[in-house]
Amino acid sequence: MCAHTRDVLVLPALLCVVGGVLGCLVSCTTPLKGYPGPERPREHIAIVSVAHRDIDRATVDGKAFGAAGIQLLPGHHTFALSVSEGQSPYDCKQSQGIDTYRYDQCRKEREDDIKKRKKASKECPLSAYTQYRKRCLRDYRLSDCEMTLSLAPGKAYELDILATAATPPMVFAYRGSGQTREALPALGTCRFVGTRTRLEEGPLSPCCPSPDSLGR
Repeated sequence: MCAHTRDVLVLPALLCVVGGVLGCLVSCTTPLKGYPGPERPREHIAIVSVAHRDIDRATVDGKAFGAAGIQLLPGHHTFALSVSEGQSPYDCKQSQGIDTYRYDQCRKEREDDIKKRKKASKECPLSAYTQYRKRCLRDYRLSDCEMTLSLAPGKAYELDILATAATPPMVFAYRGSGQTREALPALGTCRFVGTRTRLEEGPLSPCCPSPDSLGR
């Protein structure tokens, strides 16, 4: 009776977790509704998305949106973009450590194999549990951009940028998406607003990274 009661309580919790994950997947792939009133058919609205990873934030009519895009009514809309262009990393340093949890777990399993007199006991080479990481500084050039587009019903649009070495980026708009998209004559304006430095850390190859690879 107790086991049955526990299963009844766990099932709604599992359904809640699954529902939350599915809800996140839907919200991350479905364009945001950016107009008032009831839902309108696809052929009556336009969808605008961003197509560059350096675009940190995009807003229109007071609503922020990302790669999934936003649904808008046809007509003129002004888009504001925050752009962060990463430069080459520098002052990189390598570190290494041991995954002690997995290593100790392997040693215990090896001891169990030996006690059971297995012919092939588990091997635990320390090199298999050595982790290499790289920490670097990276400068980011920050720009604020703006673009006004005239949107047509039933069409999809993408906002993209072209990074330049010494000047703020250039903003472009395309009708369509992917390889079939068509460049529009409209151009946005950008202004440089400052720089930001970040300390970034990431894994290296698990086996013997060369010192030359640290600056790459």
